[in-house]
Amino acid sequence: MKRIEVEKRTILIGLAGSHGYGLNRPESDYDYQGLKNPFP
Repeated sequence: MKRIEVEKRTILIGLAGSHGYGLNRPESDYDYQGLKNPFP
């Protein structure tokens, strides 16, 4: 799926993993979780 399609269908997106829990370190990456509308 193309990025523009994902952005149009996104309902909610948030940080997960170490950044979401406030346990990140300088070398930590970013993890995201979200909800999308399954209908075009």
